[in-house]
Amino acid sequence: AEVDIDIDAEVDVDIDAEVDIDIDAEVDVDIDADVDAEIEVEIDSEVISTITPAPIMLLFSTAFLVYGISGLAIYFLIRVDLRFIIFFAAPAISFLSIKFINLVWKMLAKSRYYKISSTRNLIGTEGEVILKVDRRGGVLKVPSKTPMRFERLHVKPIIEDSIFERGARVFVCDVNNGYLLVDNNRKSIRKRSRAK
Repeated sequence: AEVDIDIDAEVDVDIDAEVDIDIDAEVDVDIDADVDAEIEVEIDSEVISTITPAPIMLLFSTAFLVYGISGLAIYFLIRVDLRFIIFFAAPAISFLSIKFINLVWKMLAKSRYYKISSTRNLIGTEGEVILKVDRRGGVLKVPSKTPMRFERLHVKPIIEDSIFERGARVFVCDVNNGYLLVDNNRKSIRKRSRAK
């Protein structure tokens, strides 16, 4: 068997493409907006008040819970022809429950402001060290007229190398850069106050 294969192949591919895109686009966007709103609302009365001492999430959750429970209770307790009352009674009951929560909260959590001693009035006051006082600072407990009957103050020693351990009794001698300066010697107070 003799096989003679003669293949002559000629491939000629000629692609000529010309793309001419000409786009003239002119876009002009001009947006001018001027919004000036100033709203200030303050309602202060016994019935409607925007000032509330109770936490807002407590009020929201109470309102939604009471609204749902009262709506369902009214729905099942009254006749079919009077069920439109739900649209008025459930929000009213919810509103009254919020007012009740506010009233109870005012009685439970009374907020009082107490006058904190000024630093100049503290000079000469004796206190007890509750956190070791060294050149980096410490904490002093001094008596006050607040309900806690004492104040905690950040202090540093008047002599930089002094160290006062917890429980030591020291005197407030001066104020420097927001820190009260303390020493265990009462004479340090007099020296500092005469220098001024």
